[in-house]
Amino acid sequence: MKICCDLGSERLNVFSEDNPFRCDFTNTVRNLKNGYRKDNEIVYATTGDRSENGKYPVDPDKFPKGSWLVTGVFEIERSHYKTEVEYKEALKTFGKVIITTNAFRYTPAWSVVDGYYDKQIEMMIRDTQFWIHGSDYKTSWGCMLIPDGMAMYELYEICKEELKNNGRFPIDVI
Repeated sequence: MKICCDLGSERLNVFSEDNPFRCDFTNTVRNLKNGYRKDNEIVYATTGDRSENGKYPVDPDKFPKGSWLVTGVFEIERSHYKTEVEYKEALKTFGKVIITTNAFRYTPAWSVVDGYYDKQIEMMIRDTQFWIHGSDYKTSWGCMLIPDGMAMYELYEICKEELKNNGRFPIDVI
């Protein structure tokens, strides 16, 4: 099995003998470059090291092009959140199910002055956790959003079965 995602047409195709599948996605990102993000709406890189959360300001961008792997799937569960409010916000942000990948990008870090983006600095950060998921929101920090909840759940089930049977599998983003 293999997934191919075209950022231009925002079309996702699953190439599989057993479970061929196709759906639309969005990859609209609020960033400084396109003017959708305000200078005081700071986004921090997700490096994969939780001790670095909130440490490196970056300007988010689209899902990185390249050949990656689908690495896992998971469901948003109430038990993972301290409060009902946090859980409900997670559902609004990610939907009920998530498909993880090993996609990453090197992106410049920014300086922040008085709570506002200032300028890019001479530091490149490895930004990770580019996923496929649903959302009540129309933009992401680079994840692919599947606006149709039923399509997202079907894709999740296809990926879950493939991971169980054969392990990680390719996702090409063009």
